[in-house]
Amino acid sequence: LARHFGPEVTQPVRLHVDAKRHQCTVHPEYLEQLSPASAKSFELQGGKMNADELAAFEENPFFELALQLRQWDDHAKDPDLQSPPLEHFFPAIENALSSAPANA
Repeated sequence: LARHFGPEVTQPVRLHVDAKRHQCTVHPEYLEQLSPASAKSFELQGGKMNADELAAFEENPFFELALQLRQWDDHAKDPDLQSPPLEHFFPAIENALSSAPANA
C-alpha cells in the first residue's frame, strides 16, 4: 500500500489489529459482540492490551483513524448493507492516491 498511498491510509491499516485490541480493552461490549472466529483471532493477536500498550496506541498520531477504519470494517459486515457501485469510490481513491509519497 505504501507504494500508492500516504501514511493516512497505510498507518490505520497497519494498526487494524491494535484497534481491535484497543476496542476490546476499553469497551467490554465490543469484545462480547465479536464472532467466534474474531474472538479466537483476538486471543491469538495478544488479547486485551495492558496499560503500556494502551497508552502507546493512544499516543500514535493515527490511532483515531485506525479506530475509524475498524468501525467501517465492522459495519461492512452487515449482510443487509447496500454498497454503492465501485465508481462511487473513484474520487476518494484518486484523492488518497494523490497523497502517496513522491518516491512511490
